[in-house]
Amino acid sequence: MEQNTVNNMLKDLKSCLKKIKASLAWEQLKNEEKSSHLTSGSLLEDSTIQELRNSYSQFLTLSLQIHRQLADPSSILGKQQKEQYRKQLQRMEAEVRTRHLPERFINL
Repeated sequence: MEQNTVNNMLKDLKSCLKKIKASLAWEQLKNEEKSSHLTSGSLLEDSTIQELRNSYSQFLTLSLQIHRQLADPSSILGKQQKEQYRKQLQRMEAEVRTRHLPERFINL
């Protein structure tokens, strides 16, 4: 059961990562369209930033939940399984970090 829970959360995390990538690609396309001055008044809809925020927020929440599951000393998951999950999690977190999203949304 616990293994299925972590597996499902990792699948959801991967889905969030795909949404983040798609939103960033869409935003880039929108910016290229805007800068090309070839638009006839029909700029792409600007819900992209909100979608990106939502996906990033969901990614962070899921990531934290997975970390908690893997750190739980009462977990029935074996060390090897936990390590495999940690590696998957770290790969996805590293990929999100390359997108520099915190700098976009946190104004200090």
